[in-house]
Amino acid sequence: MSWKEIFDLMHKERKQNNVIQFPKAENPKLKKQKNDLVALTLTIEKIMNQKVWEFAPISDHNMELLGQFGEGLTFTPLTAQRLIANLATELNKYRLQEEDPI
Repeated sequence: MSWKEIFDLMHKERKQNNVIQFPKAENPKLKKQKNDLVALTLTIEKIMNQKVWEFAPISDHNMELLGQFGEGLTFTPLTAQRLIANLATELNKYRLQEEDPI
């Protein structure tokens, strides 16, 4: 018996796709994450379509979700433009606060 055959007997080939997805059994963390992203999209759309969107606050939780998953979200063009303007304004405020501490 060669060393290759001995090695093959000791180390069986693993099947990497052996995860079974049971029906009606979804990972609760994944489900919560999906729900959070849907809620984020709806919240941002609602905020950015108001008349006073320039002053609409975006919560810290929503900012964190935008930072983590923003590249995978899609918004209407108007909402995306307003969101970019709103986030750039917030970024400038934070930069000014750090440069000139009172």
